Amino acid sequence: MNIKSRRVQLSTLVLIVAVLGYVFGWSNLLEVRTINVTGLKDSQTLTKKKVIKKSGIAIGDKLARVNSGTVSRALQQLPEIEKVSINRKPLHSVEIAITLRKIDLAIGLPNGRFLLGDASGITFVEVAQAPRGVPVLTG
Repeated sequence: MNIKSRRVQLSTLVLIVAVLGYVFGWSNLLEVRTINVTGLKDSQTLTKKKVIKKSGIAIGDKLARVNSGTVSRALQQLPEIEKVSINRKPLHSVEIAITLRKIDLAIGLPNGRFLLGDASGITFVEVAQAPRGVPVLTG
């Protein structure tokens, strides 16, 4: 193989990498068009809109630039969320799968409301009425 054909191969490889980099990182071909949120059915306070806003993901963002770790850390600041999984689905979708904390106890507050918590002692939401079947601590 001579030097000229190696240069042609190398130039072709560089061109292919540059085009792929543009397509994945900057073009509109792979942009976020839908954001799906799952796992909120039993939530006391969270809504799909609130989760999407806190995630920082917006319609039109580049799919390759959605940073799963950053989104996960942002969402885990919401006390009701125990675990988050972010899945980028080609060509235009991001799925945010939420695992909520399990409500194991309710603490009666002086104002008549209840603070809900899990078995590890983390309290995560204040509600007007304790859920049915959950032990209530007062005092």
